Amino acid sequence: MVSRRLLRIKAMQMLYAFHTTENPSLSKYENELFHSIDKIHELYHLLLYLIVDISDYFNERIEISKNKFIPTAEEKNPNTRFIENKIVQQIANNNQLKKFCSNHKLSWNEYPELIRRFYNEIKDSEAYVNYMSSKEQSYQSDKELLVNIYETIIAPSVDLHDILEEKSIYWNDDIEFVVSMIIKTFTGFQEKQNNETTLLPLFKNEDDRETALIMVKEVERINRSITQLLEFAKPLAVEKKDVDLREMIDHSLKLIHHDLEQKGIKTEVILDTRKTLIYTDGDRMNQVLLNLYINALAALTRGGTLAVGVKDADRKDWVEIRVKDNGTGIDEAFLDQIFDPYVTGRPTGTGLGLSIVHRIIENLGGSIRVESKKGRGACFIINLPVS
Repeated sequence: MVSRRLLRIKAMQMLYAFHTTENPSLSKYENELFHSIDKIHELYHLLLYLIVDISDYFNERIEISKNKFIPTAEEKNPNTRFIENKIVQQIANNNQLKKFCSNHKLSWNEYPELIRRFYNEIKDSEAYVNYMSSKEQSYQSDKELLVNIYETIIAPSVDLHDILEEKSIYWNDDIEFVVSMIIKTFTGFQEKQNNETTLLPLFKNEDDRETALIMVKEVERINRSITQLLEFAKPLAVEKKDVDLREMIDHSLKLIHHDLEQKGIKTEVILDTRKTLIYTDGDRMNQVLLNLYINALAALTRGGTLAVGVKDADRKDWVEIRVKDNGTGIDEAFLDQIFDPYVTGRPTGTGLGLSIVHRIIENLGGSIRVESKKGRGACFIINLPVS
């Protein structure tokens, strides 16, 4: 159901949100992407069922007219062609649709005025008048009328757009696409099909679901590469001020909180120093810590541990910050050049992250080194002056 083009649009929307939020988490926005796609599927079922409620309202009006004290001849013997429309009946009796709408609590019960407006617009439309008066009665003509109703009356409805915008922030931009999918559904209907006819699935196949995930990760990887390349090329400015050590570490860990939860990673924070403030650039240090955390996350398996420790350094009025994990460790062949540009042990790495980290620490007047053995985790050790 969901096209590759729409997947690309949704992926870009999610990535824009990812890069404009204060606490970005790629896994969170991957989940958000699939949630937005699931909401499209909900809208598909909701709008598909709309024609059933409209047809029911037509039937109610016919019954009211027949039960008048003195009904006209036309009211006594009404034209019931629309309420007997075979496509509408197939939709109304479709077990998959009824089950989906019931499970997701989808209905139009709260919007009788919208149904009434659609009734009036359809009743006065040229397509409806011609359909009701035509001598030809065929499954194809039933189908053509519904296509016309969805294209010319339902899809452009301002009232419908307003209601859907109130019901879900995900729906308003997708109405035209969903209507096109409903029309595609009508096209595939057969006159002899039963109540178990399968409606359009959310994805054509599992490859499309995987494609959506790959789109997010690849666009993010390219964006990260460009960002880091620009960061590496430009002069590095630092703005030092008093920074609370505990607040700095807590804030940096919040930035990856969702990723830690997703992977079941435990965290440990140990502050073994009386120094509460450090004269440094808090934003740059957040950048450093976040980069080290991301590397640790890539090396950690589910249930692993990320530890952050602060203690007094051997040098007077300096502190030592350690970021340690018990992941896969770093190949010894990389250790001597780990901070060199374009050196990476990860297939998706840019080779610039740790170079930028090293450059920031040097500009802050400190030093950084790494200790690691393959299969036994890694520990990055930062030494910084307190004042």
